[in-house]
Amino acid sequence: MADVEKSPGLNGLGSTEDFSPNPIVNADKLARRLSGRQVQMIAIGGTIGTGLFLGTGSSLATGGPASMLLSYAIVGVIVFITMLSLGEMAAFVPVAGSFCTFAGRFVDRALGFALTWNYWFNDACSTASDIIALQLLLQYWTDNFPGWAISLIFLVVVISLNLMSVRVYGE
Repeated sequence: MADVEKSPGLNGLGSTEDFSPNPIVNADKLARRLSGRQVQMIAIGGTIGTGLFLGTGSSLATGGPASMLLSYAIVGVIVFITMLSLGEMAAFVPVAGSFCTFAGRFVDRALGFALTWNYWFNDACSTASDIIALQLLLQYWTDNFPGWAISLIFLVVVISLNLMSVRVYGE
């Protein structure tokens, strides 16, 4: 086995068979068209999520405020440690991509592939669940409008926003 320190471009991470010398994603071809404000608002909206808005009432009624605060703090610490780890990996190897890229690079390509597909499936289910949550929220105020029509209208809105430019999506 070859010396790890003498292997080009590995930084002591493993064998040369695991890493290709060319990056998978070329960062020079990415267009960054979102402003810092837009990225922060998307991050806040993604962090809070629909579940927090719709699930807080029943959780508060069932467990009380102390248990909600404790569970939120525990999960917050776990997320904070995860983000610190992700930040360390991004500082060590700055590549264009998400945590799936790091999983494929540092653990195994098969894990990165599976994680990418799981992330896509999560986003697909999350979009459908958000549309249904919106339907349930709007049905609270009116029973005259059918639920499937509300879901269809907002599905068309979501698809239309994704077909427009990044700046329109950001706003």
